[in-house]
Amino acid sequence: MNRETFYRHEGYKQGLIDGKRTEGQIKEKYLKNLLISETQNLSNEESQQYKTGWQEGFTDAVSRLLQTSKTIRENCLINQMF
Repeated sequence: MNRETFYRHEGYKQGLIDGKRTEGQIKEKYLKNLLISETQNLSNEESQQYKTGWQEGFTDAVSRLLQTSKTIRENCLINQMF
């Protein structure tokens, strides 16, 4: 795994964690501080890869939460019908 891929993967993992933990409602100040602290010693390309990975992970986490919520609502409706 090359360095850019490593940082993208690390950003993705952190994005997943943050997305689940905050249920998709992240504070701008937290995100700004996180990205500064995680990317301050990286090259521009590595920093960009981390940020891209974080965005993808956060988006995936929120999408999963929305899908789970939709499934739960549908199951509740089905149970009420029977």
